[in-house]
Amino acid sequence: MDNNDMNNMNTNTNGTNEVPPQQNQNFSQQPNMNNVPPQGNPFSQQPFMQPPVMNQPPMPSQPSKGMSIAALVLGILSLVLFWVPYANYVILVLSILGVVFGAKGMKDNATGSGHGLAIAGLVLSIIGLCFCFVGVLCSICACASFCGAANSLNSLYY
Repeated sequence: MDNNDMNNMNTNTNGTNEVPPQQNQNFSQQPNMNNVPPQGNPFSQQPFMQPPVMNQPPMPSQPSKGMSIAALVLGILSLVLFWVPYANYVILVLSILGVVFGAKGMKDNATGSGHGLAIAGLVLSIIGLCFCFVGVLCSICACASFCGAANSLNSLYY
């Protein structure tokens, strides 16, 4: 065979010198074009599922951050609203509740993500409690001085 015969053998019908792809006679290794799973024993491809064991202990639950968030909200409210004169009595109760919720939140979330919230709520509630206590004392003193002034004005007329 000479070079001319070799060129004729490698030439396709469209005149290019590309070699046609080899046809694989083994049908099991042809690519799957229809996205159909290969037929065969389905149990050999998937692992055998074990039945659940009934005597396992329950999963430990994550501690909730509800008390910590409540302490933080009450601490913020007590700091924001302590300067309102007659709301001090309500804010005093809310800040006491914030201290209680903060302590309970610290106990429940000893190392969790709610521990920082509980500390922040406890600190804000204690600061708000101090400010509210001072506000309550000031409002009591203001009422007492008002009553004393009214009594002295009353004695002028009688």
